[in-house]
Amino acid sequence: MTRNPGFHRKQFGGTVVTALCDGYLTLPNEALLGIAPNEAKAMRDAAFAGPEPRSSVNAVLVQSGGRTVLVDTGGGTRPAPPWAACCSAWPGSAPPPWTPSC
Repeated sequence: MTRNPGFHRKQFGGTVVTALCDGYLTLPNEALLGIAPNEAKAMRDAAFAGPEPRSSVNAVLVQSGGRTVLVDTGGGTRPAPPWAACCSAWPGSAPPPWTPSC
């Protein structure tokens, strides 16, 4: 199977699944759940991982039985993560542990 920085392909029986890299989102440390932002920053600093977490944005291509399906949930019409616009509804609170549809 072929592998490069833009995609990763695996075969499972007669099905080929390809993860397609569509870029990255840089998130604030406040987006991490279950850890204080300053603690997250300290851990990232100790690991030389950079100041803020990055999240990969991927789509999946599934090929099986002569059919091809692209699974791409999209990011909505906003350039920011979907939960970012909703945070103003909860002043002083962390983002919810789910992706709200706002």
